[in-house]
Amino acid sequence: MCGQDPQCTFKPKINNVSANRVARSVTELSRGDLLKRETTQRLLKLRVSVENGLYHEMAQLTFKPSVNSTSIPHVESKLKVVSNPDTYVQVRVIVYILSVNDVARSRSVFKNTR
Repeated sequence: MCGQDPQCTFKPKINNVSANRVARSVTELSRGDLLKRETTQRLLKLRVSVENGLYHEMAQLTFKPSVNSTSIPHVESKLKVVSNPDTYVQVRVIVYILSVNDVARSRSVFKNTR
């Protein structure tokens, strides 16, 4: 028990008003939790009703875009990630090296301006 332990030195100072207050029951303490739960439920119902309204509204839309086929013969990817993934890796390595060189160059310029 902490009342006899010499390391337990904390002694809270409670003013007279707080000391004379009637202790709250478990029901009263849990009222805050109840209010929070009710608020969360109300917000959830509101969100669901908004989403249902949006879904209902979206279901009424009639626009159906026609999308072109992805297999256009004269168009190809510059990175060629699918057909030749090694080129993508090489490009990323080159970009990384260039960025490291830019950082080093910026540091040397900064040091020379001091």
